[in-house]
Amino acid sequence: MATKPPKGTRPCPATGGLISSVDCGSKRNSELSCPASCPFNPFGPAGYDLWLRLDGTWTPKAAEWVVKCVGADKFREMLESFAGDGGLEEAFDHDLAFASAIHWYLGWYRRSDGLTLGEAWRKAGCPGLNNDERVMSEHRCRSFPTLLEVERPEDGQSVWVRDLWAGSDSAAFLLVDRMAAKELVRFDLVISWVTRYPHFARFVGGGLHLSRDLREAFEDEWRAFAREELNLKRKPTADQMRSVLASDFDYAHELIADLGADARQAMLRNADLQVCSAFYRIAGPAPAVLDRIASCPEFEACESEAHEDLPESTAFTWLRRGESKRIEAKMPEAFQHPDDESLGVGILGRVSVGPKGVLVRTMSGQKHDFARERVAEIFGPLLEFVKESRIDAAAQLADRIDSGEDDKTETDAPPAEDIPPAVRAEVLRIAMEKHFAGLADAKLSIFGGRSARLGRRDGADITDYPRRLAAELGLDELKDG
Repeated sequence: MATKPPKGTRPCPATGGLISSVDCGSKRNSELSCPASCPFNPFGPAGYDLWLRLDGTWTPKAAEWVVKCVGADKFREMLESFAGDGGLEEAFDHDLAFASAIHWYLGWYRRSDGLTLGEAWRKAGCPGLNNDERVMSEHRCRSFPTLLEVERPEDGQSVWVRDLWAGSDSAAFLLVDRMAAKELVRFDLVISWVTRYPHFARFVGGGLHLSRDLREAFEDEWRAFAREELNLKRKPTADQMRSVLASDFDYAHELIADLGADARQAMLRNADLQVCSAFYRIAGPAPAVLDRIASCPEFEACESEAHEDLPESTAFTWLRRGESKRIEAKMPEAFQHPDDESLGVGILGRVSVGPKGVLVRTMSGQKHDFARERVAEIFGPLLEFVKESRIDAAAQLADRIDSGEDDKTETDAPPAEDIPPAVRAEVLRIAMEKHFAGLADAKLSIFGGRSARLGRRDGADITDYPRRLAAELGLDELKDG
C-alpha cells in the first residue's frame, strides 16, 4: 500500500523524490530542470493554467518597469505608434498593440549603455519578481515577431506551428494558446510576436492572419520596406525582417489590409461577372418552342414564376447537362461536374418563354456567348435574335468599393438589396476558385516543402498525399477515399 507523502510535500519528477511546495515554487525551472508533464510546472503544457495566472502577475510588473525606465509619456507615444494611424481609440487590437510595445522595449530597444530594458532588468536583479516571474522574464525578454504556418492541431489548447522565417530546415514547435487553438486550422498563416518557453511557445498578445495567397506579396513588400528602413544595399535577412517587424508591427497590419483590398479589387476587375440577357422573337409557332425545350435534357421547369423576367412567361432552369455540358471543358477543373448527377449539376442560366418572345439570362460573358450558340443549335429559325444586354457587375461592385459606397456606418444595417443574390454567389465562387487554385501551387511541408503540382510534375509519388492529409487534418472518415 502506497504511503501518503508528508504534509506540504509532493512527488517531484525533477528530483525523483519528494519536494516541499515552497522549494518547488522557488526552484522550478531555475535550479531544477522540470519536465513538461509536471502539473506544477507553469512552463509545461500540463501546467498551462499556472502559466495563465503567472502571466497575469508578470505583465503589470513588466509594464511598470518599462514605464520606470523610459517614462510614461515616451511609453504612451510608442504605444500609440503600435496602435496605428487611428491612435489608441481606433487601434486594430489594443492587447496586441500593448504587448508589442512592452516586448519591443524589453527585447529590442537599447539604451545609451547598449542594454535592452530586459537586460537592464536582469542586471538590476529583477526587483519585485518571484522565481516563476524571473523565469518568465528570461523568456519574454527574448520574444520575437515572425511569420508562422500552422502545421496541425494537437489538442484543445495547442497546435504545431513552423517559423517560416527561421529557414527551410527549422523544426515545427508546439504553440499553446486555447483561443488560437479553437480558431486556427491547417495551413493558416499568422504574423505574431512569439515567446519560446522550455516546453512550448505562445503568442504574445495575439496575431494577424495572413491569407495564403497574399504571402508572396506581403514578403516582397516587407523586404523592400526593411531594406529602406535599415538603409541596406542587399536583400534583408530574416533577422533583419524581424527587427523591422518588431518596431513597425502596426505597419504590418496596415499592409495586410491594403494587400487584401488590392487583391479583392483585382479579383473583381478581372472577373467575368456579367449579368447578361438575350431576347429572341418567336418566328414560328410558340408551342414548337416549348416542344424543343421539352426534348432537351438541359432544361428543367422552374418552381418560381418568371413574370418579373418576361410577362406571361414560363420559366426554365438551363442546366449544364447534355450538349450544354460542353461549356465545362473551358471552365476550371474545380468547378466542373462529374457525369454522376447525384453529385450535382451546374447551372448555365435561366430561360423564360412568353407568348411572343424568349429571354435568356446568364451570369457571365462566357456563359452568355455559349448560350447564344446553343440557342441557334436548339431552336434554329424558330427564334430570331433581337437584342442583348451585358452589365459588368464586378466592375460596378469594384467602383462602389473604390468610392467608399460600401462602407457601412451601421454594422447591423441590412445588406443592400440592389446586388442580386446570384451576383453575390458568383463573387463567392470566383473567390473560392482563386483561393483553392492557389493551394495547388503553395509550398507545404506535407509535400516535403514543394507544392502538390510541382511534386507531381517531378514524378514524385503523391498518391498517398490525400490519405496523409486526411490523417493530419483529423478527418479519419476520408482516409479510405
